[in-house]
Amino acid sequence: METIFGLSEIRAFTLRRCLWLCLPALVVGAVLRISLLTAIPEAFFGSDSGSYSRTTEELYLKGQFNMPAKRRYVYPVLLIAAPPVPFCNTVQVVAAVQHTGGLAIIVGIGWIAGHLVRRPSLWVPVVTLFAAVWPHMLYYEHEMISECLVLGVLIATLAIAAPPGGLVAHRRLGWFLVLAVVIMAVKPAGRPLWLGLFVAAMFLTRRPLLWPRWCFLTVPVAVLIAMTSGGDKQGPWLFLSSTLPLVRAEGEPYARERALLRPAIEEARADLPNYAFNQSMFKKRLTQTKPGGKLGPEYAKFCRDDARFTKVASTLGREAVLAHPVEYARLVLQKALIAASGRDHDKRLLPAGFWSDQQDSSDDRWQERPQQMAVVYEMDEPAYRALVAERAQRTLWFEPLVTWLRRIQWVNAEAGPAGEQPRIALAPLGWLFVIGVAGALVPGRFTRTSILWLPLGLYLFIVFAVGDRVSRYLEPVEAVMFILIVISLDVALDALIAMGKKLRRPAIAPALVA
Repeated sequence: METIFGLSEIRAFTLRRCLWLCLPALVVGAVLRISLLTAIPEAFFGSDSGSYSRTTEELYLKGQFNMPAKRRYVYPVLLIAAPPVPFCNTVQVVAAVQHTGGLAIIVGIGWIAGHLVRRPSLWVPVVTLFAAVWPHMLYYEHEMISECLVLGVLIATLAIAAPPGGLVAHRRLGWFLVLAVVIMAVKPAGRPLWLGLFVAAMFLTRRPLLWPRWCFLTVPVAVLIAMTSGGDKQGPWLFLSSTLPLVRAEGEPYARERALLRPAIEEARADLPNYAFNQSMFKKRLTQTKPGGKLGPEYAKFCRDDARFTKVASTLGREAVLAHPVEYARLVLQKALIAASGRDHDKRLLPAGFWSDQQDSSDDRWQERPQQMAVVYEMDEPAYRALVAERAQRTLWFEPLVTWLRRIQWVNAEAGPAGEQPRIALAPLGWLFVIGVAGALVPGRFTRTSILWLPLGLYLFIVFAVGDRVSRYLEPVEAVMFILIVISLDVALDALIAMGKKLRRPAIAPALVA
């Protein structure tokens, strides 16, 4: 061992060795996923799923190819291939494909961890087995949203850069930069990941000015994707909701709009310590375009003017951040911690909880958009009701495992009484992550691990600076958090071995002299 914290390995970490070390996790992961697909063959069709499937519906129902700006590019296009698959419907195809991809992700996690620790034989089975059984990852492979695909592309991107000198070859560097852009094309929230990966590539190669010119062509492509994806006013609307209690309720500029927002601002301020828990309630209120909304008909009229709303929301939010940077940073941190405590969706891994939530989510859609639902399930409403009745009676053998794993938390968070501070504390897993970040930043690992901590840090800050406490936002980066944890454990083991050697030297030296 050359240094305490270096990454020199005793044996080469080959793909064959990686697969053998990942084999226990692959077996366990496959058993869990096959069992889940047997009991619940259909992916969950949630509140965001409809916007992803809109392109498919327009194509098959109207013969028109149209991608709404909110959900654009990779995931909606991939969904087009699902309806023609024989003997199964769209949600069944999505579930099967995403769970298969989940097994590939496990191998990717092992490959990355194996190149960033000194003892792959010890840590690769640990990190991959934990990822294979983690309910959060298992569930989001079972919902029709793009989070699983974002995670898959991110892991593929990191896998290119993980081996020593992985980005020295220009071809590998090119694929790394291309896949980083694809993350953005899967979901607009991937922009911070792209930025972090791009900067990390500069760290690893050390001389970005010597990159081939075609590598820099990925930058304008990334800018183009960023400018043409995501709802026009979605970002400003979320930003305004994130800063709402800090916004001035009167004065210029936009005194009229401030007056319209004043009831919501004052209500948010009344319980400012717990606003991170309540932002979703205000978020929905700020986007109401119907005259009967809580903020009144004048606000609804203002909200329908997309150009005006975008300009005002951006200005008010930016002003609030500049006026109250510390309070805003506290809100961002609280939202990230509360999101890390969320485990509500774990119950959907069991048939009764899954179909109960699915019925609640789908009842209105069958009434309002029956053609959309018919494309997704390839059946009419009576057949769907019969399907739900049968599926909800099924059971899964791993329910005790899910119940036990739900106790493992990153954070424990609970809202306080009105006006009082919430109770938020790191759980043991959360402390391991904090130690993991520290382990990645030690000398000898700082640059190599920048592909992990840099995109992770930018993503968490930017996403929660704009969005609310949605636990789904963590899905694309939880695997990175697991890898950082085993890196820290590897560093700790290095330090213990080094200390042991120092303690043994005085006892050995006299014996040698004698």
